[in-house]
Amino acid sequence: MMKVAIACLLLVSYSVFAQDLTCVDAKFQACQYNMAMDLGLNDTVSSRLFKDYTIMYNYFLYMFGRNPGQTADMLTVCNSLETFNLCMHGNRGCLDISNMIKKTDINNAYAVDATYRQYSSFNCGPGINSESFGERGIVFEK
Repeated sequence: MMKVAIACLLLVSYSVFAQDLTCVDAKFQACQYNMAMDLGLNDTVSSRLFKDYTIMYNYFLYMFGRNPGQTADMLTVCNSLETFNLCMHGNRGCLDISNMIKKTDINNAYAVDATYRQYSSFNCGPGINSESFGERGIVFEK
């Protein structure tokens, strides 16, 4: 009886934590292309956005620091990420490390994942408030 209970518990915990890691590559490429176009990147770069971390990392960093005191460039990055995330609905498996490693080397896969998460989850979330307020708490013009 104890073995059956443990087996059932393992089966339930696996189904709760298991996720769908399927990736529709054509949809991912279309979403990636649209994000690159929203950012103002060219066609060549768009296909490498999630394969070479330096493209995303350097461009996002550049956009966040390009016009100090202004939020327009930061919002361009954040809005393009939000549009990308909406586009990827139902296809999030493409962003899983195991699928990203299939498209690039392990170092780039983890670095792209880290950069994407940094900007999606922090810089364009709670972090943008620390970037867009001055010393006196004044919001700079867009």
